[in-house]
Amino acid sequence: MSANAHALPQVMRAYPKPALPQVIKTNSASAIRYMNVEELRNYCLSLGVDVEEKMPFQAFKAAQGVLAFYVAGHMFCYFNVDKFTVVTLKCQQERIDELKEQYSAIGKPYNMSPHGWIGVDPANADSTLLRELTQNSYRLVKEKYTKRIGHRTTSATKNRQ
Repeated sequence: MSANAHALPQVMRAYPKPALPQVIKTNSASAIRYMNVEELRNYCLSLGVDVEEKMPFQAFKAAQGVLAFYVAGHMFCYFNVDKFTVVTLKCQQERIDELKEQYSAIGKPYNMSPHGWIGVDPANADSTLLRELTQNSYRLVKEKYTKRIGHRTTSATKNRQ
């Protein structure tokens, strides 16, 4: 395994991958590409060496399959690996209504306040849109909880162990 490769969390290995095809819709201009669970997981991990993945809701039966991604100790993305129907992401409040009007795949976040969060239907959001929104979420959270000191970036919160 290479230094950049990430292994699935022990808990996630028990969950089967959803049978989502790589390309599930086409239009006359080109094929629309959708992300599956593993592709989104790998994309989240590729955003930075500071990204951590956890399955934080094991105590709650309905949320045991939720995989969450953190930067600076704070969540920026999560989704249920068993029911890959909503990806919850942080978003600028002023963008939310516009995004909902522009994209039918964007709606309410799963089990989160709609203030500053969106839910994205991965079966109806092309991979380019999902990547852009995921990267935006990562950057929002990272910028909020880290501060720059010279060339060194430090967490604005205490290191959580």
